[in-house]
Amino acid sequence: MMRRINRVLIAVKTLDEGAAAFSQRLGLSRGRRLSVPDVGAVGEALPLGDAWIQLLEPAADGPVARFVQQHGQGIYGIGLEVNSLADARLRVEQCGRQAHPLRLGDEELVCLKREQLPGLTVWLAESGSGPEPADTVSPFLGVWQVTNLVEDRDSAATAYEGLFGQPAREESFRQDGYGYLGRTLYYGQGFAADSIEIAQVHRPETAMGRFWQRHGPSAYMITLDTDDIAAARRGFEARNVRFSGETGEGYAGRVLYVHPAALAGCFTGVIAAEPA
Repeated sequence: MMRRINRVLIAVKTLDEGAAAFSQRLGLSRGRRLSVPDVGAVGEALPLGDAWIQLLEPAADGPVARFVQQHGQGIYGIGLEVNSLADARLRVEQCGRQAHPLRLGDEELVCLKREQLPGLTVWLAESGSGPEPADTVSPFLGVWQVTNLVEDRDSAATAYEGLFGQPAREESFRQDGYGYLGRTLYYGQGFAADSIEIAQVHRPETAMGRFWQRHGPSAYMITLDTDDIAAARRGFEARNVRFSGETGEGYAGRVLYVHPAALAGCFTGVIAAEPA
C-alpha cells in the first residue's frame, strides 16, 4: 500500500521564519501557501527532491496549535504516498482506526492522528496527486527515512504493517552507541527504499533518551538522501549551518547531522544515496 514518504510535516510558530530557515539552510525553493482548516493551520510546502517539507503554522485552535503548545516546533508527522486512497481508507478502518478526511488545496488526503499511532501523525495521498515539485538547486533527492520513538518496537511495527502493508524487507538491530533497539521497515527495493525506523530507547542518558523523556512517543528525526554528500557538506559550510558528521564504522563520511535548532526543531540527517 505505501509507496514512499512524500512529505515531512513540520509545526512552526511562524511560517516566515520557518520557511526562511529551510530555504536558506537547505537551499530549497519557497513554495505556495495554503490554508489547512482541517488541522487549524496555514501551510507552505517547500520542494525537496521528490518530496516536500510541509510547514504548518497554527491559525486556530486545533491539533497543530496543541502540538506547538506541548512540544514546541518540530516534526509533527509525515506524508505517505499510496496507490489508492480508497483502499488505504478501507485498510485503516479495518485496522480499527479512524480515517479523517483532509483537504490541502485541491488535493484530497486521509489523516491518521498521532493519538492513533505511536506519536506520529500521517497524511495519506494518492499516487500522482498534488503539485509537482519545483526545480531547485538543492542536492537532496528526497526523504529517505523517518525515526519514530515508541514504547515497544515490535508492537509498533505490527501496527504499521497492518496499516501500510508488508514492507519489502525489514531489519531488527541494537544500537548501543545511541541507546536504542531498532526495527526498520523498508518500502521499496534497494538502498534507496524509503523507510520507517522504529526506535525503542534503552539508555535514558543519551540525546535520544532525553528526547524520549520530554516528548514520549514521537518523531525524533528525518533523514534525507543525496547523490552528492560532498556538495551537501559544502552547502552547509557556506551557509554556516550547525552540523556534524557520523564517525561510526561504515558510515564515516557518508552521513551528516544538522542540529535541530537550525531547522525549526527538526533534527535532520543526510545520507549518501549509494553505499560506499
